[in-house]
Amino acid sequence: MRVTFISYAFNLNFGSLIGGLAFRYRLYACLGLSLEKTTEVTTLSILTNWLGYALVAGLLFVSLPFAVAKEWPFGAASVRIVGTAQITTAIRLFRQLLRNLQFADSESSRGNFM
Repeated sequence: MRVTFISYAFNLNFGSLIGGLAFRYRLYACLGLSLEKTTEVTTLSILTNWLGYALVAGLLFVSLPFAVAKEWPFGAASVRIVGTAQITTAIRLFRQLLRNLQFADSESSRGNFM
């Protein structure tokens, strides 16, 4: 968990490709994780981060009515539809992620994983 916090701080300060991603690979390599496992952990971290952004944006779009510029071809109702789609997508992906993690955990406990 410490690696995630440290690499996230580097990501915010130096950018994702230069700071966070390279730093995360280096820290996980020092902990003895293989390149494959490091890629899995990094991908999971990035995915859950963006799922969180989509969920928060969707909640804001649905719950906070705001005026849309008159020049835009869509209205406030369209923003709520997009927000609902974001919430639905984030929840579905999160549920699928949990199912996959539970499956991987049950396979590893039986000794069949990897």
